[in-house]
Parts: sequence; structure tokens; C-alpha cells
Amino acid sequence: STTQVAKGTIVIESNIAGSAITIDGRADTNWQTPHMFTLPQGTYRVAVSRDGYSTWFKNVHVIPGNKRWITADLRPPRGVIVIDTDPPGMQVVIDGKPYGPSEVEAALGVGSHTYKVIPPGGEHPFEGTFVLKPGDILTRKIRWFRPANQPSAQNRPDARESQGKSKSLKGKEQS
Repeated sequence: STTQVAKGTIVIESNIAGSAITIDGRADTNWQTPHMFTLPQGTYRVAVSRDGYSTWFKNVHVIPGNKRWITADLRPPRGVIVIDTDPPGMQVVIDGKPYGPSEVEAALGVGSHTYKVIPPGGEHPFEGTFVLKPGDILTRKIRWFRPANQPSAQNRPDARESQGKSKSLKGKEQS
């Protein structure tokens, strides 16, 4: 006699139709959002991906006789920049947009960005650039030395890891 394996259904959708679906590392060219799967009971690692977006992951539990809809929310890859100043409270501008007084933390798209720190008293701002990779958390600490009026930048990985992974930037700040 053959044993029937209890099965359930999951429907995988995404905010960008036609995204590729993998289940437990297996893929098929026909597996694109939206797509319905009937699977044996159990927990599956579902990934939804599309070029130019961060891959979405979720562990999905399939319950026999149950139908479940899952929507993957794909987002362009992002990183985080933290700009801190000494003394604190200087105005920070990133990519031409004012972000207010330091300390400033901003989630931005990956790629190259410019920043400017404007000191009080009409002195010349300090300008720099940084490159964000997906999942990066970069920190720029700008120290304003009053006697020489020359700012400096230091690179350091941020101690507060928001996603359990932090990458330090290789190389030195260009100024």
C-alpha cells in the first residue's frame, strides 16, 4: 500500500511580478511570481530574487490542506551611512539633501554618494565621498579641530550592527 503524504499549498507573489523563486535552493525557469506550489508538509526556505533588487528570504511552513499566500517585498539594495561630528550638531548634507545636525544616520541606495559637513561660523564645509555596498553600515567621524580649522575623517566599522553583519570600508578617506 502506498502512503499518502499530506500536502499544503503556498502561493508566492511579489511586488515585482516575474521575479525568480527558489525553494530550498531548487529553482526552475517556470517558477516566477506569482506562482502556486503544492508541497508536502514541512518548512521550506523560500527566496525571491530579481536583478537590481535585494533577495527576499523567508522560512515558510506548509500545513496539510491549507492554502497560504506569501508576498515578497523586493527592494533596491541599500546600505547605511552614519555621519558623526566632533563637536556634535554640525549640519550634514548627503547627495545635496540636508539631513539636519549630526549625528545623522541614513539608509541609502548602493553606490557612490557625496557628503558635506557644515561647521558653525561660516567656515568652509568639509566634503567627502563614500561608497555603499548592499548591507554596509559605514561611519564617518568628522573631527573639527578649532586651532587649525582643519577637519579630518576617520574610517571605522560601526559598533552597532543592525543586521548582525558590518563591513568596514577598505582604503582611506579622500579629502
